[in-house]
Amino acid sequence: SGKTKIQCDREFDENFRGRENSIVMDSFYGQIINIFTCKCGFKDYSFQKVLDLPLLLQTSTTLDINGLLEDYFEEETIKFETKCEKCGKKRDHRKEVKFSQPPNILILSLQRINPRTKRKNTCSIDFPQILDINKFIDGDCGHANDGEYILYGIGNHHGSINFGHYYAYIKLNDKYWYEFNDSYVRKMSEGINTRSTTAYTLFYKKRI
Repeated sequence: SGKTKIQCDREFDENFRGRENSIVMDSFYGQIINIFTCKCGFKDYSFQKVLDLPLLLQTSTTLDINGLLEDYFEEETIKFETKCEKCGKKRDHRKEVKFSQPPNILILSLQRINPRTKRKNTCSIDFPQILDINKFIDGDCGHANDGEYILYGIGNHHGSINFGHYYAYIKLNDKYWYEFNDSYVRKMSEGINTRSTTAYTLFYKKRI
């Protein structure tokens, strides 16, 4: 109470790093802010560290990364479990989710395995080589216009949920793409296809 959004954001980050601080934290972790707005207009904030964004695949049709991110950050109405500090009532709040501190390396995990049916979704996913997530960043926390990323790695999986093979595409020196498949490595002179049925993890690094 009485603290600004950016004060809360920095305090959470400092407390978290007091327990967990490493090069992994600096490179891969981002910070999410959850904004809960009461009907009276009062706002509550909560924060969390995230290593990746798990993106749900709801259909078997061709999907787009930007659309999946829209779904992840979509506003929703929730039943608040505590009374509002301002109006003193326990009622529905509007929940917004945004990055307060976007990571240096953004990992997008495509949830191809349905936990209920135990089946793999092999739908095509379109993904850009340059990704702009500025609309999903809370600019009040000091990172406005800090959300442009470049694709540099793709984790792939061929096969079913019970049997398959993993391999990766990596862009080296910001220039050429290579396929890493067990002990086999080859330069991909044709580049990569940005529509894939095998991609399950996308790695983007912040554009400087």
